[in-house]
Amino acid sequence: MNKSAFLVSTAVGLTLAASGPSLSLGVGKKLPHTGQLRHANAQRAPHAPGKPTRNPGSRHHSGLKMTSTVIFSSDTSEALLGGFYLDSQTTVSCNNNCVIEFQGLFDFLSYYSYNQVSLCPMVDGYFTNGSCYFTQTTGPSTQPVAMLTSQEAGAGTHVAAVYLYTIAPAYIGPRQTDYHVYK
Repeated sequence: MNKSAFLVSTAVGLTLAASGPSLSLGVGKKLPHTGQLRHANAQRAPHAPGKPTRNPGSRHHSGLKMTSTVIFSSDTSEALLGGFYLDSQTTVSCNNNCVIEFQGLFDFLSYYSYNQVSLCPMVDGYFTNGSCYFTQTTGPSTQPVAMLTSQEAGAGTHVAAVYLYTIAPAYIGPRQTDYHVYK
């Protein structure tokens, strides 16, 4: 600290100390709590515009419960020559109706800027949303592609699989697919 800054800070400190309690910033003062702030707050008034509304229904959650998870992961890189390629597959059993959810993250590399790569999640040979998910590759760099979809299934044993489709040769790097079953 230089000499002038030290003198200014000392002068300000002495001025505040000498002025007494009239210029103090309220440090050490105790204010009585009246409780009026809580009642005067407009956010707590009935039908206030910013007040969050409560769900009038039951307080108990009756949604789907996850019953099982199958995880497929691979750290290897593989060449995709073009066309369809089976990446992972699992068998799922449902006693009653269930929902099979696919979550995945794939790392693609393509040397062709026009190449498109698609993820095709399927249950019993049918696409989960009617088709594959296409994404444009960006050229000679890896590109992560995420997938999240689900499909309802009836009682019985089902085959859940993820196929990959490329227009031109490409490479797939590290990837993971999670199959969650909800009942």
